[in-house]
Amino acid sequence: MEELDQFMLQKARLALNEGHIFGLGGEGFMRVNIACPRSTMEKALLQLEQAVKQLSHTGK
Repeated sequence: MEELDQFMLQKARLALNEGHIFGLGGEGFMRVNIACPRSTMEKALLQLEQAVKQLSHTGK
């Protein structure tokens, strides 16, 4: 989870919440808040897409 969290923060510039803060069923999961305007979600998904593409090309 730490590696995913660091990737999201450093490369995609997005934050995740640890699932356990939402109850026992969330243990071992990460959560994304999607309660935002569509434009914000579109920007976040673009950031994630660009970070994943960079990762697939560089391995970093």
